Amino acid sequence: MKFQFFGNKLVYLVLLCYILVNVLFLYKYVPEYPLIGIVYTCLMVGLFFLNRKRKQFASVKWIEPYVGIVIPICILLGIVALKMEIPATRVDVDRWSALFNWTKELFQGNYPYYAKTHLGQYASPFPIWEIIHIPFYFLGDEIFAHILMVFLLVFFLRKSKAIFNGGFFWILLILSPAYWWEVAVRSDLMNNLMVTAILMVSCEKYLRSTNNPKTGIVGLLAGLLLCTRLFVIFPLGIYFFAYMLKWDWRRKTSFTVGTILGFLVPMLPFLLWNKEMFIWFKFSPIHLQTQFGNSILAVSGIVFLFLCSLLWKSFKTYIALVAVVFFGFISLRFFQEIIGIGWNATVYQDGFDVSYFNVCLPFAILCLAFKDERDLNVQLC
Repeated sequence: MKFQFFGNKLVYLVLLCYILVNVLFLYKYVPEYPLIGIVYTCLMVGLFFLNRKRKQFASVKWIEPYVGIVIPICILLGIVALKMEIPATRVDVDRWSALFNWTKELFQGNYPYYAKTHLGQYASPFPIWEIIHIPFYFLGDEIFAHILMVFLLVFFLRKSKAIFNGGFFWILLILSPAYWWEVAVRSDLMNNLMVTAILMVSCEKYLRSTNNPKTGIVGLLAGLLLCTRLFVIFPLGIYFFAYMLKWDWRRKTSFTVGTILGFLVPMLPFLLWNKEMFIWFKFSPIHLQTQFGNSILAVSGIVFLFLCSLLWKSFKTYIALVAVVFFGFISLRFFQEIIGIGWNATVYQDGFDVSYFNVCLPFAILCLAFKDERDLNVQLC
């Protein structure tokens, strides 16, 4: 049975996820202004309903194309300003140096996964994501990845203007405190999931437009994407489990083999280089990426993946489900910490890294910017 229970109400749940994540950042980093969360919530709800009624306002329709030009320029200026104002070495988040120092050790001929961040931690991203960021090492600052992402989004939204309202997408992005936190601390987490979301849209276009998809190549690309960060398994699992149920055994086999090769082959050189470190060392990337949560969260995550793959029919529903599942999964761990050590220790004393909630934002923003305002169960193509 396809997903029917929530209907269009699922979009409101996605809006709630988007607002809660950003309000959490406001309360964490601007605690002296408690009313700011209420003001922000009212603003975003108002913009959401204005966007849904935009066809009734000629002025909104006239200004819409310019929003997709002005806001990206403003974002680029904001990124440049943050680069000049906040040196990377001053931030107490080490995702940027996990990428930067990994590349530095690699080009010095040392085993890169022994590299430590500027805060003394070990690097956790998988090889493909590390390799993608090598150019930014030579540019001298990981913040250039955020600049490149803006240009990538401009290109993507122009190519997908029949599907997404680019103007509202940019409004949601520029008004997201969580996004600006990512830029300020040079975090790569949201970029990673944004790339994933873009590739899933491209994959849906391809699979819907051909009767004979090259599932081996699709699987290979899925494996390479999984070899960036383990969180990617959520959007991949929810999406491809649904297709695997429809494909014949040959397509299932070619996709599975392609995925395994795409995931394992990039890891093979590092495995052969130092097997003990890559597999058994407690700070290896595999251990670091699987230590989030516990066995209960792992089992519940797998169950969610399978169930959600049975529930979506339209692509908009898929995007919405990924956002909600991401938010729900992180929330389980978040509330475990609150129960264990309390709200203040969890949020204000860094008992929990609230930036993990940012994994849901790329999919939430895409869902809210989706142009198709019919029932979510109507197929895109």
